[in-house]
Amino acid sequence: MEKDVLASELKGQRTLATVVFTDCVGFSARMSVDEDHTLDLIRRDLKLMKQLCENYEGRVLKSTGDGLLMCFISAVKAVEYAIEVQRNLTEKASKLAPHDALKHRIGIHLADIFINETDVMGNGVNIAARLQTLADPGGICISQTVYDVVKAGLNVGTRYLGPRELKNIREIVPVYKILLAPDVELSDAYVSVVRNLEQNKNLARIKKLLFYSCKSTWENSQSVVDSFPLEALLHELLEVASTPDRLKSFLDSAVKTLSKPAEYTLVANDIMQEVSRLYDAQQQSVVSGQAKPPISADLTVANQNPPHRATFLSPYELIAQELEQTENSLRTKKLAFYICKKRWENDPNSLSKVSLVNLVVELHQLAPTLEQLITITNEFVQTLSTTSRICGGRQWVDQQASEVVRQF
Repeated sequence: MEKDVLASELKGQRTLATVVFTDCVGFSARMSVDEDHTLDLIRRDLKLMKQLCENYEGRVLKSTGDGLLMCFISAVKAVEYAIEVQRNLTEKASKLAPHDALKHRIGIHLADIFINETDVMGNGVNIAARLQTLADPGGICISQTVYDVVKAGLNVGTRYLGPRELKNIREIVPVYKILLAPDVELSDAYVSVVRNLEQNKNLARIKKLLFYSCKSTWENSQSVVDSFPLEALLHELLEVASTPDRLKSFLDSAVKTLSKPAEYTLVANDIMQEVSRLYDAQQQSVVSGQAKPPISADLTVANQNPPHRATFLSPYELIAQELEQTENSLRTKKLAFYICKKRWENDPNSLSKVSLVNLVVELHQLAPTLEQLITITNEFVQTLSTTSRICGGRQWVDQQASEVVRQF
């Protein structure tokens, strides 16, 4: 492969830059099948990436063999560059045979980096490298830091993927996916909803109510609430509220706990009015066959219903569905009911009237982490006298607790 290319004037310096990291999908596997042809393809793609990098005032710092490490002074130009690369490669691939096209992932992060005589180092480089692993083939992922910088300067759609734990990275990194083409209609709906809510005179209360609905805790500090982007709160809420009715239920439940229910009822109505448009856009996106729905996008369950009746399950609904299919589903529901309602219920008829989805939601609110869930479950199991119940409870802890938390 080509020798590493470092910007000589930056050697030995520490600098703040937007780091762009690319990687070829399935490169090693393709090399094992046809090494010479794969090398020709990667040289072709890297040459194109380098040429476009210059056009967007970027610098190639290093070649990793099947990818490039680059830096840009402007975060906006870095994202513009990444979008141009993926669209250009996609367009060229459409005219090629499948074995003559490669797909690449791109990760982007804004951070401090250090360049010495032989390498480029820094936590920012590592984060950018991890972000690209989260991107779809032919896709782009950016950090919250980059998103905050570019959201006002670019007319580009994004999807909030949530806070992510990245391999060998100590900090939790909120991640966004750049929407390149398929989700444009839905992305526009999000942009419009966020803009309208931001212009609402009750924006502060809107964010507080959304925060409470998402986190199940009231936060009086506006600075803390404002540290969560409005779009991120909307995405998080819609992950658990997969239908307008469920969203209304979440908001109504939140309002009832507050000291000013009348004022916050009006706020909830404003949220419902705007967010309902997202459900409509989501449905239109699926009916037209343009894209998968971004609400619980990775957890969408296909069904046999006609497209206009498509059902999208939230993480809570998927977890409940999995629990109902286990051998000890009745014991699982009894234990979940016991933990949530603080009383034991043996009557199957009474239990059948209780939604397991709602119990899963309550469990997650009571114990948002795996450690808390295991602790609270063990505490309730120890109060039971029947050995079979205890065994059922322990089995629930061992087999289900980690799955419940893993989804969030």
